[in-house]
Amino acid sequence: MPILRTKIFLISLIVSLFTSVFSASPYYFIAIHNEPAPPNLPVDVSVTLKQMVRKADSYNIKLTIMLNSSWEDYISDSIINVWRQDGHEIAAHHHSTIH
Repeated sequence: MPILRTKIFLISLIVSLFTSVFSASPYYFIAIHNEPAPPNLPVDVSVTLKQMVRKADSYNIKLTIMLNSSWEDYISDSIINVWRQDGHEIAAHHHSTIH
């Protein structure tokens, strides 16, 4: 009987440890899918993206921000680095030639 209690105790301990570890982690991700920006847009398309990141920051929500090389004209490396340091994930976004 003591061996059975020990097994039950160990199983309970393992379950509680995994539960506490995973409950501290988010169960979500929010991907901001930024389409390739066409050249010479008359409006700075980064304004809305910056507002979205600020709003997420106000709720301590971390985003996956998907960009491609065309966004280089609208978002500086320093802004992207700040977002990354704040815990947001920066992802590459690519369209093939047959998209």
